[in-house]
Amino acid sequence: MERYKKTDANTIKLIAVIAMTIDHVTWMIYPGYPKEFVPILLHIIGRLTCPIMCYFIAEGYHYTKNLNKYTVRLFLFAFISHFTYVFASMDFVNWKSFIPFYYGSILNQTSVMWSLAWGVVMLRVVNCRSVQKNTVKVILIVLICLISFPSDWSCVASLCILAFGTNRGKFKTQMLWMVFYVAIYATVYFFAIDKVYGLLQMGIIFAIPIIRLYNGQIEPCHEMAVLPLLSAASSDYRVDSICEVTFSLSLSYRHLPRKCPSEFTHYKQGKANHCGLPCP
Repeated sequence: MERYKKTDANTIKLIAVIAMTIDHVTWMIYPGYPKEFVPILLHIIGRLTCPIMCYFIAEGYHYTKNLNKYTVRLFLFAFISHFTYVFASMDFVNWKSFIPFYYGSILNQTSVMWSLAWGVVMLRVVNCRSVQKNTVKVILIVLICLISFPSDWSCVASLCILAFGTNRGKFKTQMLWMVFYVAIYATVYFFAIDKVYGLLQMGIIFAIPIIRLYNGQIEPCHEMAVLPLLSAASSDYRVDSICEVTFSLSLSYRHLPRKCPSEFTHYKQGKANHCGLPCP
């Protein structure tokens, strides 16, 4: 599989940013659930984003040098993106729309950032040494699922982060769990919202070969440089694409590693490693 790893993290993140921008602009141009070929194709492209976001949130969990700050930042931007998400949504009525569950159904009450942040908490629960009983951990995971359920992508994004983080280094297992969780989400979408768009959610499988290209390389973080582009592309519609994607992906991998496996951090030609720590 090593021969496929040709793309650094930031390039893949940029693909996610572009894919979500395409998806959101498509919702603006083709509101509702149109069945024409063009909007369906563009929304399938948009399905690339969530798996990439979840994958690099899990990577960020593993490599961040300060897990507490990492978690706080994600929740901070979950709070910020809540207001942009609600304001830009088609269900916005007035300022009371910002109050969760005041209007609308239990679904899509806030942005996917809420689910992403809780995904990190799930990983912390699973890896918590102070909680020894697996039963307690399972109960906590279920509670987190309930808390994150009302967000965009529901608790599925949190569970995908959990699967990526707990099966790190086992690519096939990671992807199988992701497909399983999204299949559940797609089934609910199929019966509760729209049949065609329920099936469309399985477009996440096209993110698998993209993630597979990840070579573990850390490049200078340039996500914020695309803000003007996103602002122009998302004007009068989903400004939350900036908050949800650019912020979350920027946060997911900008910390230096706590440990330095050689396959991730060595410079070429025997130069010093990226984080300055000794490698095994």
